[in-house]
Amino acid sequence: MPLSLLLARRYSIMCSLVYRSPFGMLEVCASDKGITKVDCKTFESSLKSGPASHDNHYSCACTSEACQAKGPLLAASKWLEAYFSGNAAGIAQLPPFDLPAVDGFRAKVLLELCQCTGLGDTITYGGLAERLGQRKAARAVGTAMRTNPIPLFIPCHRVTRSGGSLGNYSMGHGTLTKEWLLEHEKKMSSVA
Repeated sequence: MPLSLLLARRYSIMCSLVYRSPFGMLEVCASDKGITKVDCKTFESSLKSGPASHDNHYSCACTSEACQAKGPLLAASKWLEAYFSGNAAGIAQLPPFDLPAVDGFRAKVLLELCQCTGLGDTITYGGLAERLGQRKAARAVGTAMRTNPIPLFIPCHRVTRSGGSLGNYSMGHGTLTKEWLLEHEKKMSSVA
């Protein structure tokens, strides 16, 4: 899957979409060039099964009706809707990204992760480091996963520990969310 990380040096417009997922409210931020950040505010209750709710809304920092960030946000909303409803075909095309602070080894790690894993697949931190020709860089891969600005879109939940345990996850309910996402993806891939 071709993926380009846009390296703009400043954001010209910043808007956001709030999306209700099975494990919390996702705030997806975007510039006019693409998705810049995803944050999650978890629900008090446990993870919910089933598709996400349609209680989603845009909030835009600019007042223009022709806000150019709405394109990336609309693409992100459609992608999230397809992902959480189990529509594997609907997530084949990622929304555009705008990640000016992601460069060097970290950018290589995130790009390789997107290219080497599919729905429900996992790779270890060491395995990902080895794919990059840096077999002793498993901890640096872990740092790249922990600082991934757009989890879900760049699927850091697919990276696990070499001993077979899931490892940490910084979004939602942590490891419970990681486990839920991997199970959800296995179901999607078995239907596809």
